Amino acid sequence: MSFLKTLATLAVGIAAAKGYDKFSKAGGMANLQNMLSGAGAPGGMADSIGGMAEKMGIPGATQTMRGVFGTAGGAAAQGAQVAQEGMGTLMAAVTGAAATGSGMLGDMIASVTGATPMGAMAEDQAKLMIRAMIEAAKADGAIDADEQAQITAHLKDASPEELAY
Repeated sequence: MSFLKTLATLAVGIAAAKGYDKFSKAGGMANLQNMLSGAGAPGGMADSIGGMAEKMGIPGATQTMRGVFGTAGGAAAQGAQVAQEGMGTLMAAVTGAAATGSGMLGDMIASVTGATPMGAMAEDQAKLMIRAMIEAAKADGAIDADEQAQITAHLKDASPEELAY
């Protein structure tokens, strides 16, 4: 693997780790189900949408939205439960496809620039970008053990030098 390929793969790893972390901190699927179940209740999503509609001149929108969300919210919450069961498989497939694509992009760039002076410059630039990405990932305080594991899971083809970097 080259640092270019590591950079492309690392981008996918960091995006996946940060996205998963954000979703978990927001309450994950359980929070989504609670929001959907209570969407038609006073103070729920229906009131927010209905209130905006009433401000735009649609009388009775809040009550109408409560009825719609009250009927659909429970079904949507049940659908979220079913979706949760397939979410892990879907995320693994999407992440795998993105990692494969980023690896192929890194290979393509390396094959074009590999034995040229531009290749060495591209590797140096990739190292700089990797360092910037790691610092950006730490911007929320730190990269915890779970995030680090998710990120490095994408670096299966990385050399010991790349992993150490």
